[in-house]
Amino acid sequence: MQVNVTGFQIKELFEKSKKPLVILGEGSDTDLSSLAAALVEIFESYNKKTFFVGKSPLPEAAKPLVKPEQQREHLDPKSLVISLDWIDNQLSKVSYEVEGKEFNLIITSQGKKIDPTEIKFAYRGQDWDLIVTVGVRKLEDLYKLGIDEDSFSRTPSINFDKNSLNSSFAKLNVVNSDIDSVCSRAAQVFKEAALTLPTRAAETLLYGMRTVTNNFTNVTEPATFEAAAFCKRSMIPGMINSESQPASGEKETKGEQPAEWVSPKVFRSGRIS
Repeated sequence: MQVNVTGFQIKELFEKSKKPLVILGEGSDTDLSSLAAALVEIFESYNKKTFFVGKSPLPEAAKPLVKPEQQREHLDPKSLVISLDWIDNQLSKVSYEVEGKEFNLIITSQGKKIDPTEIKFAYRGQDWDLIVTVGVRKLEDLYKLGIDEDSFSRTPSINFDKNSLNSSFAKLNVVNSDIDSVCSRAAQVFKEAALTLPTRAAETLLYGMRTVTNNFTNVTEPATFEAAAFCKRSMIPGMINSESQPASGEKETKGEQPAEWVSPKVFRSGRIS
């Protein structure tokens, strides 16, 4: 198990980012796919320009959260970068000319013949200011989708997963192989971050939990019920805010949940299937 992240950090990254990217790992199950779709909906609620990259199909219940124009199977490289040592090669001028369909980049040296083998080529991708991965095991998997190493190293990143083989490659990692559901673990983090979940995002997180736990009949940790209760309360207007500020003269109880929130039957939702 590895969780080197706090709710405060998540909240800060979510609020500050202007162009977040959500990436779903190949072969992801309904639990992981539901979280990825919910993340897109959360960012949309912040009025962020969000894109979703993934080859795994989204579950039917989560498809409405990701618009077709937001979806990509991979990212097209934005720029081709040509690099060489300009000091050792004594460069004096760089120019270009166009001949028919050909574009010629002309690099002039002051007295040394430039060795073509010393020229390096690379692609520089889009300028995302936050990358959130779901079900991506290792950094190399991102390269196949069009994310280059340099841009990833310079961009804040969050990694959600439940696979024990995950290499925890991001700057913030929510990785735990002992949980019932990655949706429930993410919901706990969102609760800690005091994030207000959009109704459809909360419904989709519940759908992921319900699917992977067989409608909450196969639950191994109490935190799953707490996460589901948080999502249910997020679907009721004003419920989260009213809980954070108890009414005057009302005694606040800690560590106790009303009995109806613990019963699996309340987690069934007619709004999502």
